[in-house]
Amino acid sequence: MVVNNPPSLTVSTNNDVVLNSDIILTAVSSDPNALITWYQNGEVVCEDCTEYTAEPSMNMSYLVVVEDENGCTNSDELD
Repeated sequence: MVVNNPPSLTVSTNNDVVLNSDIILTAVSSDPNALITWYQNGEVVCEDCTEYTAEPSMNMSYLVVVEDENGCTNSDELD
């Protein structure tokens, strides 16, 4: 049996988070073919996207999940 490491995931923004102002969230994975999915408060908002434009407000959370072809996942959450 071969056990692979999950794909890496790095999430960044284009600037400081300011309530009710657009920010661009960027996700980069070690696997260029991995599927990257963005969630806002538990709802899918962008599937197969390396960037997502968000307008954060109070009580808003963002989750990004990366999944490789073997079904291995990694995730990061921004509150």
